Amino acid sequence: MEGNVESFGNIRVEGKVTGTIRTKSKVAIGDSAHIEGSILAQNAEIAGYVKGTVEVSDILVLKATAQIHGDIITNKLVVEPGASFNGLCK
Repeated sequence: MEGNVESFGNIRVEGKVTGTIRTKSKVAIGDSAHIEGSILAQNAEIAGYVKGTVEVSDILVLKATAQIHGDIITNKLVVEPGASFNGLCK
């Protein structure tokens, strides 16, 4: 899918998205997901590939299969063994 996604509820992505994902709630990125764009959410759980900025106001969880290529801005960060990110963390 190409374009921006905006919601007040939870979002789960299992495919490819090119664009910004924004929600006032939780974003779950599955292990087969491929995101090229920014993620802005209150909470996020990432198990797939993200190329872009990840901005989470509360808790960001990077699962073992997560690959982040971009900056992370979050209040709390949980990184499981095997997860990787290349960028700044604030």
